[in-house]
Amino acid sequence: DRKGFLWFGTWDGLNRYDGKQFKIFKLNPALKNTLTNNRIIGLWQDKQDKIWVKTNDGYIHYLIDETYEFVTFPYYLRSLEERNSTITSIMETDLQEVLLGSSNSGMYYLKYDPANRRYTEKQYMTSGESTISSNTVTFIISDIKNDLWIGTDKGLNHITRSELLKQEPSFSNYWLNYHFKTAISIDSAIICGTIENGIKVYLTGIGKFDEYPEMFNELSDKTITIFSRHKNYLFVGTTSGLYQYDLK
Repeated sequence: DRKGFLWFGTWDGLNRYDGKQFKIFKLNPALKNTLTNNRIIGLWQDKQDKIWVKTNDGYIHYLIDETYEFVTFPYYLRSLEERNSTITSIMETDLQEVLLGSSNSGMYYLKYDPANRRYTEKQYMTSGESTISSNTVTFIISDIKNDLWIGTDKGLNHITRSELLKQEPSFSNYWLNYHFKTAISIDSAIICGTIENGIKVYLTGIGKFDEYPEMFNELSDKTITIFSRHKNYLFVGTTSGLYQYDLK
């Protein structure tokens, strides 16, 4: 990490090496905030220098340096209902924010508080009109305006940056009958892939959708699994092959 520690994820705990000795972090029922599993499958450091850990049960945790405790998402230790939910997508912004999508408990919005060196948390779930359209979130992505797009198994959701900062923000919902799977932001377009309904494109520059983009006609009934951009080419992974497009 940026302090010089080496971190090792193992199938029997998280290890931190300081050049002389190891400190080992494991599930500890005696702590209020602890890892949920000793099998570590992911490690990263965010822009606020927090260490994040993904465990084999699908939960993620960030380390509180002062107490050596972990804050867990979804709220494993706070809600029995959320023990059946896992983290499906993670997005970090340049505005000291982390956004987490889950399989069954909506979206978590984390804003860093420098005063106590922790994140404040808000959770957004479907509960009627102007909320997210489903608690099953598949991706979170931002456009050139820093607005957010949230894909779910029951539609695509949009929220502006100014709206997100309100106490009770309002989400716009689109294509509630479509299962959105993946997305990529390219220049002034948000390109979204669905299950069995091809690709939908939002043109940020003019503020409207191109629901049936001509260049993706052959994918209109495909299941889109992944996007990747390399220079002037867009690669589209589907359940029936890989497609390459010249963005020019």
